[in-house]
Amino acid sequence: MLKAHDRGKIFAKDYIKMKGPIISFGDNSKGFTLGYGTVASGNVSFENVALVEGLKHNLLSVSQLGDKGFSTRFNSDGFVVENMKSGGIVLQGVRKGNIYVADFASANGETCFYSKASPDVSEEWHKKLSHLNYKSMNDLVKRELVSGIPQMEFASQGLCSACQHGKFKKSSFKSKTTSAVKEPLNLLHMDLFGPVNVMSVTKKRYCLVIVDEFSRYTWVYFVHAKSEVTTQVISHVKKVEVESGLNVRVLRTDNGTEFRNSIVRGFCDSKGIS
Repeated sequence: MLKAHDRGKIFAKDYIKMKGPIISFGDNSKGFTLGYGTVASGNVSFENVALVEGLKHNLLSVSQLGDKGFSTRFNSDGFVVENMKSGGIVLQGVRKGNIYVADFASANGETCFYSKASPDVSEEWHKKLSHLNYKSMNDLVKRELVSGIPQMEFASQGLCSACQHGKFKKSSFKSKTTSAVKEPLNLLHMDLFGPVNVMSVTKKRYCLVIVDEFSRYTWVYFVHAKSEVTTQVISHVKKVEVESGLNVRVLRTDNGTEFRNSIVRGFCDSKGIS
C-alpha cells in the first residue's frame, strides 16, 4: 500500500482508479483505497498495489516477494531480499525501532520511489545541510541536486534546538517611566562622523554632533580633521556652561580616540565630569 500523495512519482503507467476496501489504522481512523497499479524498483516489481488515502508510510508486501521467487531474511539489524535463482541481493533495509525500512537505493537499476527517512536520519541530514528546512531538503532529493544524499523523504519529528536558538530574539530593555536627567546639560551625547565625500562650504569633511539629553537641543560643528575634536569639545563645554549657568555632568561617546584621550580626560577630571 502507498501514500496517496506518492502516486505521481511511484506508480507506473498502468495505474487505474478503482474503489477498494476501507483500511483501518492503528489509531482507529480509516483510509479509503483510491486505485491500484504496479510499482517497480530495479529487478523487483509489485502488482496490484493499492493507493490509500491517509496512509503515512509506504507498506511493502513480503508475500508478493515470496510469490515472485525471492527469499527474505530478517534479523535484529535489518533484512535482505535475495533472488532464489541467481542468489543475488535485490533489496535490503535496516531496522528502525520495530519497523523494517527498505533502502530502495540498494536495488539494481533505477530507483523509482523514495522511502521515508527515520527521525535520526532526517535530523542528521538536516544538520549536514546547515539546518536547511525539510521542504527544501526534499526538493533537493526529488530534483537530484545534491550528490550523495539518500533517496528518502525527510520529515521533521520535532523542533531543532539549534534552529530555535538561532531564531531567538533578545529581550528589549523596559522603558523607564521617569528620566534620571533632571535639567539641561546633565548629559551630553557626542558623536563624530566622516570623512564625507561632499565637503562643507568651508572645505571641512568631518561633523561633530552634540545632543542634550534633557532638551534634545543639538549642536553641529564642522571640523577639518579628528585632531580638532578635542579642542572643540572643551570649547563647547566651557561655552554652554557660561551661557546657561549650569554644569555639564556626563559626556557619553562611542569611546573614539578623539574623545578618549589624556587631554579630554584631564579636562573632565578638573571639572568633575564623568
